[in-house]
Amino acid sequence: MEVLADLQQFLSTYAYGTLYGFALVAVFLVAERVLPAERGQPLRDLWFNVKYFIGAQLISLALLAVLTMFVIAPLRAAAPQYFGWIGQASVGHLVLYVLVYYFVFDLLYYAFHRLQHVWPLLWREHLLHHSEISLNATTSLRQHWLEEPLKVFFMVLPLAVLFAEQPAVSGLALVVLQVWSIQIHANLRVPLGFFSYVLVGPQFHRIHHSRLRQHRDRNFAVFFPVIDWVFGTYVHPAQDEFPPTGLDDGRRIDSVLGAHLAPFKPPRKVTAD
Repeated sequence: MEVLADLQQFLSTYAYGTLYGFALVAVFLVAERVLPAERGQPLRDLWFNVKYFIGAQLISLALLAVLTMFVIAPLRAAAPQYFGWIGQASVGHLVLYVLVYYFVFDLLYYAFHRLQHVWPLLWREHLLHHSEISLNATTSLRQHWLEEPLKVFFMVLPLAVLFAEQPAVSGLALVVLQVWSIQIHANLRVPLGFFSYVLVGPQFHRIHHSRLRQHRDRNFAVFFPVIDWVFGTYVHPAQDEFPPTGLDDGRRIDSVLGAHLAPFKPPRKVTAD
């Protein structure tokens, strides 16, 4: 019964989060029309991401439900002493707790993300996201359905081991992650200048999606650029630097079926941006 309760809570949170995410994407798409980094992006590119996401979300949700029932919940039940090393935060320490949580999250994400660019099998899963030539708010939806299940092993389980389960923090984490993922992919001309050293914004992350050779395998972090600086992958964007995006060999993925099957196609020479 406890496993079913965990699954129900997960599905409910995921469903509400998806609806909230669509609303946020709509808000950012309006902002992109006012202050675009790249003008004239075809609406068909945006629509493709939405069409793909609907099917991919259903598959990803099913896989995550299975992992919740048969991996995460059983591990918690069998060995609770190994989970939640860092206890729940008091009200007075909540801000510090959240900052530590997100910094650890970003360290884990950086490691997973960089591995996606190094390990050919993971790159084949990740290249769908990087095949986007019209970087915009809907690009946050353009993730292969294997992405979230893979994060269970690389990120969710380590976070569960380190941090005690705390519904308020988990709910806040979901909201912040959705807002952040959408804004860093947004087609917005918003140079942050010095603050690009402090927080990841659309211009910083556009460098990561650039198809220019000098930007290859740079700017992996999702929240804190200092992580890229420490590991030697930081590139500070120039004031008006908004490079073209996509795969540097010019390949495109413009069919929904092709997007679903991208990781399973025979390997070929690829380069990661």
